[in-house]
Amino acid sequence: MRSAQRVRHVPLVGILAITLGTIGCGGQAATQSSLPTPSAAPTDSPSPEPAVQATFEPAEAAPAGAVTVTVNNDGVRFHPAEVTVAADSAVFFLVHDGEAGVGAFRHNLHIGPELPPGAALVSSPTLDPGDSFVFTVTGLEPGEYQFWCSFMEHHTFGMVGTLTVTP
Repeated sequence: MRSAQRVRHVPLVGILAITLGTIGCGGQAATQSSLPTPSAAPTDSPSPEPAVQATFEPAEAAPAGAVTVTVNNDGVRFHPAEVTVAADSAVFFLVHDGEAGVGAFRHNLHIGPELPPGAALVSSPTLDPGDSFVFTVTGLEPGEYQFWCSFMEHHTFGMVGTLTVTP
């Protein structure tokens, strides 16, 4: 019972310490000049640009040099599942050539160093049947990456691929 009473009084000790610090031991209120001055807030420095970035825009046809990656309603797969691009020209033309209606799937494309639960470096928007767009990725270092569809966990059904970026 005694320890419970001490716990109840702890906040009062904190209030007393704050009050005594403001008023001072002599019982007089502290003047503005005797209070510590707040330090200046740190200036916000611009955050560095992410190393990998992506843009996407609807398009009817692939631009020159783009790698076409197709998805459809016939199984959950990327076509092709192995893609090689140059580091300075990672341009994809994503096409969902399936038809809308019952049984139609939506798809997306994520690129990262490893499959989920690893995080994606860049992600496309979701494609509906009939959609096509240019997905341009900049800042990928040469190496091997994974790509996958996360819509309805399609990657767990094998909708994955390998992206090789050459110098």
